[in-house]
Amino acid sequence: MRIAYDRHDLEWRRVLEDPERQRVGESWFSDDTLDAWRHRRMRSFLQPLIERGRAKSWLTVGDGRFGTDAHHLIAAGVADVTATDLSDELLRIGAERGFIGKFAAQNAEALTFPDESFDFVYSKECYHHLPRPYLAVYEMLRVCREAAVLTEPNDPAASGRRLFTALKRLLGKPADDHAFEPVGNYIYSMSEREVEKLMLGVGLRYCAFAYMNDCYIEGVAFVPASGGTPKDRRMRAKVKGVIAAKNALCKLGLRPRDIVTAVLFKRKPDAATMDAMRAAGFVVKELPENPYVKA
Repeated sequence: MRIAYDRHDLEWRRVLEDPERQRVGESWFSDDTLDAWRHRRMRSFLQPLIERGRAKSWLTVGDGRFGTDAHHLIAAGVADVTATDLSDELLRIGAERGFIGKFAAQNAEALTFPDESFDFVYSKECYHHLPRPYLAVYEMLRVCREAAVLTEPNDPAASGRRLFTALKRLLGKPADDHAFEPVGNYIYSMSEREVEKLMLGVGLRYCAFAYMNDCYIEGVAFVPASGGTPKDRRMRAKVKGVIAAKNALCKLGLRPRDIVTAVLFKRKPDAATMDAMRAAGFVVKELPENPYVKA
């Protein structure tokens, strides 16, 4: 059985050593690029949780881009944020540049923090890179008091994909349900059903899901979020046009959405929190109680 961690570290080393990757990495410090706009959209679903507790403590997991997720929380007014990644090399640079505060090197599948050390744990686009992602989710749930939040690619094979797959095949495009990444790991993707089963297996009953579409085109890291050259404006129009087209197809039931944000609550959230999450676009679910286990 092969479990790969070291090659991820090599990928981050390229950000420091390869000139082109250095240029991409430097763009991560900017909040005013088209790529930063994409990632803000993905993190926007955190807002109802942030607004209901800026004094809460947050841990970010797999936050390797100099701590961009932690930076988002800090910029939103969260007082206590700790950024983590498998290697702390880029996080250390982020802290030295004032981009983030606290940080630590942590294996997402074996966090070293004591139980319930943080109110919330957030992991964005980390799960699908892990060799054993379920372990990471259990660890996130172990170290949080209120909820673990994951933003991940939505598993199209588990999300009403049949018609979408048929259309792709009709157009002569591959419709493979499995993929691997260059470092050697299988690429996991998340589904609502998968999260529900994971929660029910450990006796948790409250979760919430929100979905969105995205579009990545090579070069978005160097396009300003506004203004710029005619070429920049064309790139922005293309990215936003693709997202709008995907939204239209989703409304017609012709394709699943690209990104899912799942909130896994440790206990029943209060009514105000549930209302705020619904207003932000979440579907809040109460899963069935295990009839064979007494509270």
